[in-house]
Amino acid sequence: MKFFLLFLLHIFTIFLSPVNGQDSFNKNQFIYGLWEDSCTVGSAGTGDTYFFRKDGTFTFTYSQYQWAGRRIISFSGTFELKSDSIFFFINNSREIVGGRIENDGPPNDLGWVVADGEAKSFYYKNVSPIGRNFSIEQDNEKISIKIDFMNFIKISENTEQNE
Repeated sequence: MKFFLLFLLHIFTIFLSPVNGQDSFNKNQFIYGLWEDSCTVGSAGTGDTYFFRKDGTFTFTYSQYQWAGRRIISFSGTFELKSDSIFFFINNSREIVGGRIENDGPPNDLGWVVADGEAKSFYYKNVSPIGRNFSIEQDNEKISIKIDFMNFIKISENTEQNE
């Protein structure tokens, strides 16, 4: 009888365990490091990246190739994970000001770009949180994070990286 009860307890434990291991580890510990857009991992250029630090700060940087015409280079601030959401408090952005729009031809073929602009930092106070859907995905032994509709793969565990 004792063996049978232990067997039932084991079966219930298996069926009640978290799906995909999502709750089997601390999301706050898991998220630290550098994450790159999964569509560009391993390509010649860098994709969009998130860098999450242990002190609760983050930096998001747009791809240097995919968004060459974009005036916003990056933004940063603090973040909070709550259930299936991530909240960003953006207090700094790096943007291109001035310059002119032109079409970049061969050899780069980047399309429309901002030429001769100057990168400047902007700082914001009393910011409101921006909430996004957040999940941890597992596919063929690869673990990624999903922020809204974008998947990001961890490319570095380093949490001390400079901007």
